[in-house]
Amino acid sequence: MHHRSHGVIKKTQLLNKHCCSCLITIPTSAHCHMMTFLNILIIFVFSTFVVSILSTCHAAEDNLAKNEKISDENHDTLLSPGKIFQVGFFGDQNGNQRYLGIWYYMDPKTIVWVANRDSPASSTSCILMIEDDGNLVVKDKSQKYFTTRLPSSSGSRTLKILDTGNLILVSESGTLVWSSFSFPTDTFLPGMYMDKTMKLTSWKTQHNPATGNFVFQKDQVFGYNNYTIFNEKKLHWKSGFGLESNINPTKMPMAALHLLSKSNSTKTSLPYSRVVMNSSGEIQLYYWDITIKRWVLNWSEPKDYCAKYNACGPNSSCNISNSVGTNSFCNCLPGFELVSDLTTLEKVCKRTSTICSGNDTSFLSMEIMKIDVTFQTFLESRSEAECKEKCLGLDCCQAYSYNNVRNDELVQAGVPGGKQGCWIWSAGSQLVDVQIGKGVSGHIIYIRNPVSIGTLFTYMLVNFFFFSFELLF
Repeated sequence: MHHRSHGVIKKTQLLNKHCCSCLITIPTSAHCHMMTFLNILIIFVFSTFVVSILSTCHAAEDNLAKNEKISDENHDTLLSPGKIFQVGFFGDQNGNQRYLGIWYYMDPKTIVWVANRDSPASSTSCILMIEDDGNLVVKDKSQKYFTTRLPSSSGSRTLKILDTGNLILVSESGTLVWSSFSFPTDTFLPGMYMDKTMKLTSWKTQHNPATGNFVFQKDQVFGYNNYTIFNEKKLHWKSGFGLESNINPTKMPMAALHLLSKSNSTKTSLPYSRVVMNSSGEIQLYYWDITIKRWVLNWSEPKDYCAKYNACGPNSSCNISNSVGTNSFCNCLPGFELVSDLTTLEKVCKRTSTICSGNDTSFLSMEIMKIDVTFQTFLESRSEAECKEKCLGLDCCQAYSYNNVRNDELVQAGVPGGKQGCWIWSAGSQLVDVQIGKGVSGHIIYIRNPVSIGTLFTYMLVNFFFFSFELLF
């Protein structure tokens, strides 16, 4: 099955060939004048019958009423009023795996929603219809592949496809009872709202729309404008909350944040735009370029190996500028060495230097691109010296980082770190999601570490002098 492509889609609804192509032959012989009245009567009765049959044949519209159907076999579709989105069946041409989906009218290969993603039909005999109980279903003679599972209703309901790409089911009074926007698959469209309950789940593969491994959603800890990607149960990427090398604490462009926010409307600056959680683990923002008539990738994360969450493991740093090869990106932080974990037998960075003994107050300063501070302590402080003092006041403080820039937006949102103050890694804390890089102005983190000059020189050499240091006493 071609990636998000499907069979020929007709722009107009074909009338059912069994009920909509009948011909009427009217006798014209001069000897039949006595039968004129009878002929007129027959024609009237037969015409009434044909009209009644025709009324059951669904015309090319944006809505589907009760007792009407969209047939895969007949290549039937629904088309939004402005000819922006289309609803119909797609899949392989042999009919082995058929799906009901929504795609762009201008680009049928780009599927934005799939109804029966984990229950494909095995033939082209499927139909979409509203059943007597008011539920929308995709079915054939043998089984149902999708249903809205709404409480039974005897009232008449209508299915509509809007120019936003939202497929909605409404009651006789016009009340919304179900919408596809409430059940997205892998794509977020303008007009949706990403709250903490919404998830975008990738396709299984580039060619298979079944539920995949990657899930994009709002950060369940901080919320705000922070987002995460999980690969099954493992955190794969996060936009925040961490200390970053730039003023944007979310690592996301404003176009993406605006699209995902409640303030977004259908009248966005990028009307033909979409956010997609793809099958290889990247969250991507696309917009349609009307000049070249194709989709353009505007933004994607994680953009490289080091952009993945905690790519090198705890107490280590990732440097994408190092030589090619996953292992060469990673190095243990000063004072830590790569040893085998007795439980998992995996190689991990563990502290080898002795700290927190006697009057030990030595710290090594490093300039970093990013580090995660989600579960660390934040204390307000007016200077780096005060920050260090507060760190030493805790039991065996591991590290600290002073933030001298106030972010009123974060303060207003109630996110820690918005105020001027100090992030502290207390006893037992690990430094995770650390990235360093050449020529990047980042945050300074002070790691408690009375390292020897030899150890420090070796680490600096491995990382091509990508951090500076000073010993504070």
